[in-house]
Amino acid sequence: METRTLSNREYEFDPLNRTILFHNGWVQRNIILVANVTENNVTMYNFGCPGVNGTFDDDTHKLTMEYNTTSMSRLDNLVIIVEDLDKNLTTTEANSHLLREILTELKLLKMHYEHITDEKFSDEDIED
Repeated sequence: METRTLSNREYEFDPLNRTILFHNGWVQRNIILVANVTENNVTMYNFGCPGVNGTFDDDTHKLTMEYNTTSMSRLDNLVIIVEDLDKNLTTTEANSHLLREILTELKLLKMHYEHITDEKFSDEDIED
């Protein structure tokens, strides 16, 4: 698992609404941990822990945390650790992209096979 820490230019922290708006297309499956360094490293979000979890809107890329952040400042230093997957692709998009690559490879193999054997396949053998 490849992880990294986000810079403060990659998100907007709104403590009064207990939200973090992520830039650059981050989605819930990427977010591992959010801690407030200014407030004694308090954990505000941990994907697997009750009480410091939250809800994530993958369309707006906004995390609403269970943890009460209303006494914090939007200028507090946060440490946000993310899993650096292909952050711009949803699972469906990633699967579709992979399937297109496989289909392209199959078409190339079909053409190669037909070339060396002089045996032709119908267009219905491999469909888009």
